[in-house]
Amino acid sequence: MNTDKVIRSFAEFLTISWESAHRFGKVGARKDLIDDWTQANWEMLVEATLFPSGSGFLEVYGDGADCNGASSRVFHPEAVVTHRIRCRPAAGGVLRDVGTGDRVDPERTLFWGFVNWNGATFDPEPPFNAVLLESKEGSYVVGLDDVELCCTPA
Repeated sequence: MNTDKVIRSFAEFLTISWESAHRFGKVGARKDLIDDWTQANWEMLVEATLFPSGSGFLEVYGDGADCNGASSRVFHPEAVVTHRIRCRPAAGGVLRDVGTGDRVDPERTLFWGFVNWNGATFDPEPPFNAVLLESKEGSYVVGLDDVELCCTPA
């Protein structure tokens, strides 16, 4: 499975399991537990699929986990990031922020995680129809259908 499919499968997993995770009252009511849950699954599903021999480590998903002190990781808290997820324009297009229409430079942004864009604001919850990108200049939301997700060395 290529990187784009692996990461899109993670968005599908989050969508399918979101309601179930939120049935456990403490998880759904506390952002720190949601962050731990998404980070743990990011490491177990995405990272383990992309690096089956344990030879690589991705940057954290979203805000990362809070369960291991100074590390934002759940497993292997001492791991050093070896790879990043980046977004390229799909089909040779141009990335544009869905809110402002501003052009987004894919070389200057990093994948934060999946969000829901409702036409006016975004939230990190289903349905995951957009991607939040971060850069030194700020944050951008781009449509999930407008990107190709890829993995590059850190």
